Amino acid sequence: MLPIGSCTIANPEVYPIYMRAVIATLEAHGAKVAVADYESEPLEGESYSVTVVLQFDPRPAAHAWYNSPEYREAISLRTDNAGGFILFAVEFTMPAWCPGIVLFPWWLVSAFGR
Repeated sequence: MLPIGSCTIANPEVYPIYMRAVIATLEAHGAKVAVADYESEPLEGESYSVTVVLQFDPRPAAHAWYNSPEYREAISLRTDNAGGFILFAVEFTMPAWCPGIVLFPWWLVSAFGR
């Protein structure tokens, strides 16, 4: 499970307090930081300057982290001082019928009944 977050920091004085609190919760739940970029390069859509991608294994560990009392206590430091989003995504596994590393749009695959 990959929690992905992106935000723009509105209050830079408080954000380091949030980060210190969150790092402790991530370590307690066995998370790895896959991406932490404070100068994200927007290509399309609404843009935020900070992007973070976390990795949890097994999958339920991400939900356990997000719903933990320790993280719930720290979350207002982010939501009160930064605008953005957090979402959960599942890692991609290449389908057996898809040769090599070529990715096809899912609508095209569906249209041809694969």
